[in-house]
Amino acid sequence: AVTTDGDPVGTANDNNGNGFNLSALADTGVRPTYETATGLHWLEFTGDDILRRTAQLTMFSGGQATIALSIRHAASAQGVVISEGNSSTTLQRYTPGRQNAADLNDVEIVAVRDDGVSMLNNKALYDEGFPTDTDVTLIITDSGTAVRAWSDGVAGTSQAYDNARGTTTLNLFGLGGRVRSVPDNYYIGRIYRAVVYNYVMDATEIANMDTCLKATQGR
Repeated sequence: AVTTDGDPVGTANDNNGNGFNLSALADTGVRPTYETATGLHWLEFTGDDILRRTAQLTMFSGGQATIALSIRHAASAQGVVISEGNSSTTLQRYTPGRQNAADLNDVEIVAVRDDGVSMLNNKALYDEGFPTDTDVTLIITDSGTAVRAWSDGVAGTSQAYDNARGTTTLNLFGLGGRVRSVPDNYYIGRIYRAVVYNYVMDATEIANMDTCLKATQGR
């Protein structure tokens, strides 16, 4: 178990007690590290590794989801905070917290079916939703027909799916990168908290969650 500031993290346990624990893939030299200061705790990702589980969390296949993130992002390279993918291909993927390639501070989402058709093709979710080296909360809801993001409690524009959901075979979950047969788009920065719910939160719940996430950052 990690106990000291700077300890490498090999396993991140599921706090809900459901056993959905994540493991680092690489050697200890590039694993994310546990960091703590002024009573706060977070994982520090340096763009070298990902925490993964060989199972999906059903963020996508469940039909509805709310993804709540407390982060501090270093916008120096395109990365993905949280994702689902397929272990045998780079095709099928669901990346609800991804930087836009043209502006690394913008939040976008990508979702691709088994047949290669994009359901959400680099869909913009929030302009400047990843402020550089600044604590921020990011909450994303997916109703199965539309997605929307809130950054620090302020809502972005709802975006409809481009195409029908179809068949999308996902068997991997990742934190800190785009997880698939060959992981990439590694995230750089802090993750204080990551929580996924299997329904779409209402406005009151989103406001309460935003407050809880900010508390993990000392705000």
